[in-house]
Amino acid sequence: MDEILTMEEAAEFIGVDRTTLYRWAKAGKITIYKKGRNSVIKKADAEKVKAENEELKPLFPQKPE
Repeated sequence: MDEILTMEEAAEFIGVDRTTLYRWAKAGKITIYKKGRNSVIKKADAEKVKAENEELKPLFPQKPE
């Protein structure tokens, strides 16, 4: 069985606000599930997004000349 995190746990684990998780879900970056009345995220999904979020990316990519 997949380990799950509450929205609060996932937000703290990834280092973002809960609203960011909902925004990412709308953009298709992460999946939020319903368990009863609660919204949850699979820990494996949170780990994947955390790793992607920690990648070093240029803020202003250089345009090819």
